[in-house]
Amino acid sequence: MANVLFVEKKYMASGIFNYKDGIKLLNYRDLILIFIIISISVIMFYKDTFSQSSDYLIVSQANKVIGRYALSENQTIIINQGTELEIENGKYRLTKSQCQEQICVKMGWCRTNPIVCVPQSLVIAPEKRDEGKIITY
Repeated sequence: MANVLFVEKKYMASGIFNYKDGIKLLNYRDLILIFIIISISVIMFYKDTFSQSSDYLIVSQANKVIGRYALSENQTIIINQGTELEIENGKYRLTKSQCQEQICVKMGWCRTNPIVCVPQSLVIAPEKRDEGKIITY
């Protein structure tokens, strides 16, 4: 009985959050690791918000460029009969699409990510011109 109490006291003293029965839940290293993971997650989540927006939007279908639009202008573009692209405040999204599952429409607003509609072979990708270089994402 004395050995059981000694083990419980040892674990109770070494951890931060403990149960009564002596099971150690978290220590300082665990909390530091959790803090680092949460910090990296927040940085990656807000990376799009703080990154520089692109200059143009390239719309291509079946590996042929069918349009190039400035992201600085708010506009609605009809790509095909039932496919609409909306550009507003440097962001873009597909509002309507001919495809069945509407995955490209469900992506919502994008700033740096490309939108791909596989059934239509449609790719909408941002492009940035930086001192004579063309950068596509």
